[in-house]
Amino acid sequence: QCAHCEKTFNRKDHLKNHLQTHDPNKISYICQDCRRKYHTMLGYKRHMALHSASGGGLICKVCSAELGSTEVLLTHLKAHREEKSHHATREKKHQCDHCERCFYTRKDVRRHLVVHTGCKDFLCQFCAQRFGRKDHLTRHTKKTHSQE
Repeated sequence: QCAHCEKTFNRKDHLKNHLQTHDPNKISYICQDCRRKYHTMLGYKRHMALHSASGGGLICKVCSAELGSTEVLLTHLKAHREEKSHHATREKKHQCDHCERCFYTRKDVRRHLVVHTGCKDFLCQFCAQRFGRKDHLTRHTKKTHSQE
């Protein structure tokens, strides 16, 4: 139970997260659309993704993934929340061979490698701009060529 507002929680980590809302020195992220406040960048990004979805753009603001419906987006955002709590208990064991960065999975390392290789296999059909990741091409196409 929170000593400040008496709100109760089933899990200690939820109480710990809640206690941050009472810290006057904690930075708040404020939504410019609806003025809701968030105490973590991830919470703010998840919220902003919902604003995007209601406007018709279904690209996750956390990871830039393209999603098919608001329902799918909500499920996807929940996975980010679970992924974050799962990462909190794991170590970043997979180091990039080219730099000091470490990642939770080999897949994350492979996705990161484009930074070093400069390999840009994803070509925009409208302007011939190239991208190292498919989700970056998708985001570019939606933002730049949505009228074409």
